[in-house]
Amino acid sequence: MAGWQDYVDGSPLGAGSLTSSAIIGSSDGATLAISNGWSLKPGEGAAIVNLYKDPSQVFAKGVTVNGVKYTGVKADSRSIYATSREFGVVIVRTNKTIIIGYYNGNKQPGPAAKVVEDFADYVIKNGY
Repeated sequence: MAGWQDYVDGSPLGAGSLTSSAIIGSSDGATLAISNGWSLKPGEGAAIVNLYKDPSQVFAKGVTVNGVKYTGVKADSRSIYATSREFGVVIVRTNKTIIIGYYNGNKQPGPAAKVVEDFADYVIKNGY
């Protein structure tokens, strides 16, 4: 597979349906790649990893990405979807990574979710 940053900067994550994206490690939340001008604040990656231990907590606590708290709308052992007014995040766990896609009011949640879910399938198929 190409370097993680290549996927964030180019197709599929860097083009079209997402405003920004990131890839973090599924064991520790360490940032592996992230869109230019976007960031995960200290502890956010680890907090996302911990949400996968009990996905129901997404509905009680929400999820914070790039300093913004989002309200959970879907949470299971693979996927977390959360919104904050017209903004949202799609977060999908693979064996070794967690892929985070962010969309704003200029993007739609359905296509954003498809891009992140399809990329996660690709990553899993390639052993990650």
